[in-house]
Amino acid sequence: THPKDQGYGRFYGDVTCYLGFNSYRESGKTMGLASFGNSERLSQYKPFDVNEFGEAISALRDVDYTKDNTKDLKAWFKSQGLDIPERRTKDSIIRPFDMDLAAWAQDQLEQSINLRVKGLVKKYGIDTVCLTGGVAMNSVMNRSMEEQLGLNVYVPPSARSRVTADVPKPSNLYLLPESETTVTV
Repeated sequence: THPKDQGYGRFYGDVTCYLGFNSYRESGKTMGLASFGNSERLSQYKPFDVNEFGEAISALRDVDYTKDNTKDLKAWFKSQGLDIPERRTKDSIIRPFDMDLAAWAQDQLEQSINLRVKGLVKKYGIDTVCLTGGVAMNSVMNRSMEEQLGLNVYVPPSARSRVTADVPKPSNLYLLPESETTVTV
């Protein structure tokens, strides 16, 4: 990746804020809203590319980081020839475009992560993955991995990116036997 690439979490968080939700912490609402939209309406826009090594590379760049988290998203769509409507405000009605954008973001996230994990499955011969980080909380994406890649997907209950003081520390950890392979994504 490049220093100004947007990762999966930033991408999904930007879409969440564009949709009028308070912050990336409300990304579950984007995941839910996605089921009401049509991702095909925006399917020609690809926020993630694949390099010659099969690695996902973000096509999105931080323009000028702003507090509302939507400037980069609008700029990227404009560079692709689409002038998207202004960000939805929190109390306004959810528009059909908002539903389609949520569906598109969910679809693009699933496609890119499934492609990335598929390469790891092929390279290491694994049938089980354990995901951590905020994006790992996307249960629809996890189900997609299970169904499309035939994987067992595990997500620890405190998989989010930002750790808070109220998260209990595990009393015991399961350690893999030395014969098992651990792969970092």
